[in-house]
Amino acid sequence: MIEKGQILSGKEIIDCAIQKALEKKAENIVIYHPGEKSEIADWILICQGETEIQNRAIYEAIVTELNKRNSPAWHKEGIEEAHW
Repeated sequence: MIEKGQILSGKEIIDCAIQKALEKKAENIVIYHPGEKSEIADWILICQGETEIQNRAIYEAIVTELNKRNSPAWHKEGIEEAHW
């Protein structure tokens, strides 16, 4: 169980993101764990929505939940277009 104010681990972040993406009906979910091969990411989540509105909803659900759990996203990109 995660205590309030505790920062999530990389695995907990990706698990949370997957859960929120699934709640918003994301499709074609791919999780990549580059491990020591990457200096910029521990985990990478790729998923797809059918519309820009759905893509934005997936994004907002993930970011909102991570903010609630004291683990905000470090970098955000392509939010306005919502078709990464």
